[in-house]
Amino acid sequence: MNKSQEVVINLLSHAIRGQKYELDINENINWNEVIEEANEHSVKGLIYTAINNTNYTKTMDKEILDDLKKTTFFSGMYQINHIKQVAKVLDGFTREQIQVVALKGLIVREFYPKPEQRTMGDADIIVKDKDLSKVTSILENLGYTATDHDYHHHIRFKHKNHLDIEVHWVLGNGRFFDSVHSIEDNIWENCIPVNIGGSHALSLSLEDMTLHLITHMVNHIKDAGFGIRQLCDLVVLVEKQGHLIDWNLFNKKVKECNIIKFTSVIFNICNKLFDMEILSEIHIESIDEENMNMFIDEIFSNGVFGKRHAHKQYANWSACDLDENESEKGYLKKVFYIMFGPIDTWGDKYNYAKKNKILIPIAYIHKILYGLFGNKFTLKEKFNIIFKTTRETKNKDELLKWLELQ
Repeated sequence: MNKSQEVVINLLSHAIRGQKYELDINENINWNEVIEEANEHSVKGLIYTAINNTNYTKTMDKEILDDLKKTTFFSGMYQINHIKQVAKVLDGFTREQIQVVALKGLIVREFYPKPEQRTMGDADIIVKDKDLSKVTSILENLGYTATDHDYHHHIRFKHKNHLDIEVHWVLGNGRFFDSVHSIEDNIWENCIPVNIGGSHALSLSLEDMTLHLITHMVNHIKDAGFGIRQLCDLVVLVEKQGHLIDWNLFNKKVKECNIIKFTSVIFNICNKLFDMEILSEIHIESIDEENMNMFIDEIFSNGVFGKRHAHKQYANWSACDLDENESEKGYLKKVFYIMFGPIDTWGDKYNYAKKNKILIPIAYIHKILYGLFGNKFTLKEKFNIIFKTTRETKNKDELLKWLELQ
């Protein structure tokens, strides 16, 4: 971590516990870098809640502080309105007697001292597959439109005035887990009732919720990457609800999912960065410090959704979706993959190929022409991205092997 990242972590450590951070006024801090880092991880509002204004005005430019304060206010109002809209959606499901489980940010936000500052880019829910047609009708009547998709575990619904809603019918992503049943088994039987914006819904059990946060990180690290905010979610959940979690059951599910090493690393990182206590009931392996620090650097470089740097995003695709193959054919395949990425990540302009596989060759020609002449990068920048991606892919391969995710 660099100095600015350390400041972000210190501020977050205090923010998620509802504390003010007393800054050493003699400390030299580049606040522009700190704010940029926080913005990349969608935690600007959180770090502001930890700032002691009377102390910080001595070291922080007033314009920067005022801008951060304004951004925090409007971000909080936007999230409050988001929850109101989600509550309206949930009421529609309740009227039709549709059971729905709220996931991730919709639930963990309540463990934060200021829930509205735990930002969300969408709302994730899970329903039973038998209710999908009813759910779609309700959302369409509320002005949502189902987007074309190639996924086998969720549909994204968009609205012109509100944040997206992702409707899942399974929790696990079979693309990355052989033991998806470990995530799915009994989730409906073990759900607990919750209140979201005054509306009724369900939440995963505390054990399944904790496991889901971990497996969601696995999905992201193998697909694009994840950032600091996901670690904060785990910390607040463990610190607020850890005494109620059946850790033996959690350990059992982690083992079934074959993510013991990854889980150990994540808990160790939360301890290192946020001083989160690791309870004796949690099965944790010892982790070498050097590799853990490299992983922390990886998390910072990812940004909140793993899309902070184009070359790292392409490297993630390449490292995660191709089997290791040292032959010339395998290398060329990997370079080809770096240049194009998986087809299900291509934009809407290529939907014709997603729907009709026979048109994929035409789509590749289309993408080559667009890549050369039609997007925001210059030709020099594109070759630079390919060079960096090739180098980064090797690093990502090694990281995934160390995490025992390959």
